[in-house]
Amino acid sequence: MKKIHEEGWDDDETFYPCWLIYTKPEIRSNDKPYCGIELDPELDEDYGEQIQIIESTGLWASGYTWEVLIEHYVQSRNPALAEEVNFDSEGSTFACSLDSTEKQSELAGIILTFLKDKNAIRRLETKIAKDPEYEWLKS
Repeated sequence: MKKIHEEGWDDDETFYPCWLIYTKPEIRSNDKPYCGIELDPELDEDYGEQIQIIESTGLWASGYTWEVLIEHYVQSRNPALAEEVNFDSEGSTFACSLDSTEKQSELAGIILTFLKDKNAIRRLETKIAKDPEYEWLKS
């Protein structure tokens, strides 16, 4: 898998619809790189069926909903990695970051696997939709 060495967006489509973002450590105040992942805001063009699954129970397919679903999925697949992820979604944009490009690539691979697994989305979405803690995700 391609590692990101240059600052900016990764235009490699290996992890599409995940956009991989990298900021060099010397630019950040904590001397660690910013290795971010965002989902393409045009996700619905290629993943419309997954969005319909989410919205079928009244959840809004927002950045926050993707964050909850992805966080649960990553936790079930790789709890140690999940502990290192900083989730920071806003409105319609899913976003998260880590401190290493290797872990960024690993996480992007897990997210991509999740996005393609309609059954996993359906199971988690149904669980989340029934949980009163996530009532605020409903449209």
